[in-house]
Amino acid sequence: MKIKNIILLILLFISINTIVYFITEINSKQRIDLVLKEDLNKLQIHFEILNTTQKNIAYAISQSIMRNTDAIKFLSESYTATEEQNNINREKLNTQLQEQYRIAKKQGVLQLQFVNRDNISFLRVHKPSKFGDDLTEIREDYKIANETKEPIRGFTQGRTAHGFRNTFPLFDKNNIHIGAMEISFSSAKYQIYLNNVSNMHSHFLVNNLTFAR
Repeated sequence: MKIKNIILLILLFISINTIVYFITEINSKQRIDLVLKEDLNKLQIHFEILNTTQKNIAYAISQSIMRNTDAIKFLSESYTATEEQNNINREKLNTQLQEQYRIAKKQGVLQLQFVNRDNISFLRVHKPSKFGDDLTEIREDYKIANETKEPIRGFTQGRTAHGFRNTFPLFDKNNIHIGAMEISFSSAKYQIYLNNVSNMHSHFLVNNLTFAR
């Protein structure tokens, strides 16, 4: 009888400890899930705030460029101007934009570019020596903006970097569509901001073919 009682006590002890263990594990997992959910919600809120802020900055920059530079004039003339004249106009526009681009970079702007309606690069303010290449198969945002004649915003891959791109169709004084302008923000700047504000280390996992409208 004593042996039986001892065995029963041992089994009871094991059973109780097993139950306590599983209850503790379940509670621990629930607490971890709750903390993760709260952190993800906080990260999502900060991301949406940053996204809206950058969207507004891009719009303000685009309006300023169209009002205060010869971007519309030079891009409109590019279809009939000689190569020499286009080079002169491109240099003039780049000079007009350098100070504004310098300030915009402090706000996280990575790229500022103009393309014609066939998606041929007219001017990269961030890299003025490179122009004339066809971006149709590389930048879906230009293709969509020039086809629909509507602004488009999303996360997409370029030739050398991905970023959050704001692409605006451009029209001349007669409301004729002449091309598009891109104002892009570096994903690295997003990451730094989110890490600092949310106090959580985060990364973008990027599919090279991803494009979010």
